[in-house]
Amino acid sequence: MIYSLEEIQALETEIETLSSPLAQIDAYLHLAWHLRYRNKDRAMLFCQQANKLSQTGEYASQPYRLGLATGLAISAYINTFRFKLDDALDQSTQALNLLEGLPAAPAAVDARLSICWSYLYLGEFSIAFDHALLALKLARELGCKEREAHAQDALGSVYSKSAEYQNAIESHHEALRIVHDINDITFEAMVLNNMACSLLDMGNLPEALSASLKSIELTQHLGLYEEELIFYTTVADILIKMQEFERAKYYLEEALEKTSGAEFTKTHAYILVSMAGLKLAQKDFQAAEPYLLQALERV
Repeated sequence: MIYSLEEIQALETEIETLSSPLAQIDAYLHLAWHLRYRNKDRAMLFCQQANKLSQTGEYASQPYRLGLATGLAISAYINTFRFKLDDALDQSTQALNLLEGLPAAPAAVDARLSICWSYLYLGEFSIAFDHALLALKLARELGCKEREAHAQDALGSVYSKSAEYQNAIESHHEALRIVHDINDITFEAMVLNNMACSLLDMGNLPEALSASLKSIELTQHLGLYEEELIFYTTVADILIKMQEFERAKYYLEEALEKTSGAEFTKTHAYILVSMAGLKLAQKDFQAAEPYLLQALERV
């Protein structure tokens, strides 16, 4: 579901009229989940509002654990994407602790997946694999196809980094099959980007480039600004491997220019590392060093 700015404002106004704190919490979290791609800062704000309501007023003496956990899990999802891994791991762990003893909930899948992606980025593939499998199992038990696709996609990326390329591609394709079935074009863009990374890992550059360009096309169509810029690094990495250095430089320079703001500190660092990789591929070692030093300043 994609909300326009006017629809978001109308829903916010409607939330304020709800008499039940529980209804308000659920409405804020519903909005946060659907805005986690298009407007991450607004989604984080809604999570904060839900979390505040979940432990004040009638919930002051006994917090609404499911509400708190869901808000933390969504926040962790966003922080993982922004490479704020310490925050993501802390929030995910808190969410799982809050959910302990409660009936199975989608927030547990989201928390597991944030832990999976965080450890994948940190190079701890076995830990990432365990959490991806737990997330997939729970998503299936809940009958939640959306989250099953998320888990299959994450599992594909873990398989790829573990050099299990056939399993990786099969998992990504299964994720794509599900998102097509449920008509989730937004997550289709994410899967295509991650599949492009896996195809790059296995050396299938033409198919990697095709998937990457398609993912960028979808993000542009959907107005997913942050995702588009991150996906520029994927297509640049593929083009570097193809020795199409000028095309790679174009995407990275665009991404660097558009992530210079303070809110993109970690993302900017990630792109700086890719630019250093381009210089290294061109054997311009002296030019690579400043990009790496700038990246270190931002992490």
